[in-house]
Amino acid sequence: MQEGSFLKKLFGKKQQDVYEILKKLADLIAQNAGYEYKTRYGYSVLLENSFWEIEGSTNDMPEIDRYPLAEIWRKFYKEEIGDFGTLLQICFFINTNWDDRTYSGCSSEVSKFYSPTIRSFYGFDLADRKR
Repeated sequence: MQEGSFLKKLFGKKQQDVYEILKKLADLIAQNAGYEYKTRYGYSVLLENSFWEIEGSTNDMPEIDRYPLAEIWRKFYKEEIGDFGTLLQICFFINTNWDDRTYSGCSSEVSKFYSPTIRSFYGFDLADRKR
């Protein structure tokens, strides 16, 4: 098996495609930023400031239904993301610590662990990534 081929099969989107999906998501959040809701804990908050479970949510509800504007997020998933592999790829991309020293204080050993995977998939190395 060629290095990275499993990831390329699992993660079918190119880096630019991921950026486009994330841009659309950011735009959708901005469109709904002023949406006010009551949290599970009784606070009134705006979507632009918080994304907490809504008032009346319970642990036996589907997780997406515990959060504000669930139907908007469902529709976005269906129209823009579409499958679990793409969702996983997006999660991987946004949760990868591109500059591990800045955010976690970890040594460059973290970068050495992730770099081959990221390089084989995205075509750049963590060490080359500039913020």
